[in-house]
Amino acid sequence: MSKQTIIGCICFFLLLACNRSNKIFYPADYPVSPPNGFKIKPNFFVDKTEITNISWKEYLAWTERIFGKTSPEMEAALPDTSVWLGIVENGDYLMGNYLRNRQYDNFPVVGISHDQAIAYSKWRSDRVFEMILIEKGLKNPNITIQNRDNFFTIAKYISENSKHISGLVYPQYRLPTIQEMDTISSYFNKALDAYFSDCKTKDCQKCKKMYAYLSSKESIEDNNLIFKCPLRPADLDCIDEKHFPVFNLNTNVSEWCLENQTSYGKGWLNTKQVLTDQKTYSPKKSNAWTGLRNVCEWIVINK
Repeated sequence: MSKQTIIGCICFFLLLACNRSNKIFYPADYPVSPPNGFKIKPNFFVDKTEITNISWKEYLAWTERIFGKTSPEMEAALPDTSVWLGIVENGDYLMGNYLRNRQYDNFPVVGISHDQAIAYSKWRSDRVFEMILIEKGLKNPNITIQNRDNFFTIAKYISENSKHISGLVYPQYRLPTIQEMDTISSYFNKALDAYFSDCKTKDCQKCKKMYAYLSSKESIEDNNLIFKCPLRPADLDCIDEKHFPVFNLNTNVSEWCLENQTSYGKGWLNTKQVLTDQKTYSPKKSNAWTGLRNVCEWIVINK
């Protein structure tokens, strides 16, 4: 078995594990959350975490298997790992290890352009729906037979099965708009207020002080802030999932929005560099403090 086939099988089972509870959904089932999704309002879900390095490596492995290691498609999907150079003392080390070393698997992927974030979101929609169809027995589970000419997409599936799929629902992952990020951020802040209003344990008090500090001007001027280590795992926060299952909003990486070349929230580096009341940024290129988080809606196929 070739290395590419082995990688493809690994990616398949990773995605399958994340989607084991999914079925073919119909409109009445909209409350069901998609993989890694948290419901903000009816048929609107946000990722619990930023997209991580391991998720992006799954994307790269699939792209390599379908198009080839030296293909233009593979080249277009690669993050710019040189973004680490010149901004932290260990930039050379992070350039070679942040994406590839397993110790950073659960950290947010960075060095991603706006176009790459959009392309990933579409790819993710296709792969999740493909896994749903496989679990339902409506698609051949042997994904290793796919190539650049016959790989699965939602658009192809709808076109090829137009007479039999009316009413089915597929997941549409995408980047959030600025307005949607405002809604998510407002939800987040209200959850924080509710959590901190009844803050009695030592862990809660420590967490409350940290959030107050991160939102203060002193944190911007403090060169000894915790950000000597650029990022933390996407699933790590001082508030556990029981109280609020959306991690690191506005405090870990800035996140790409649907609007062109616009990101939302402060990343680990620009937290120290900009005023706290600035919520959107316009990165001219990929950098080490901007990542992405998807939102998802279930879309009804009307044929």
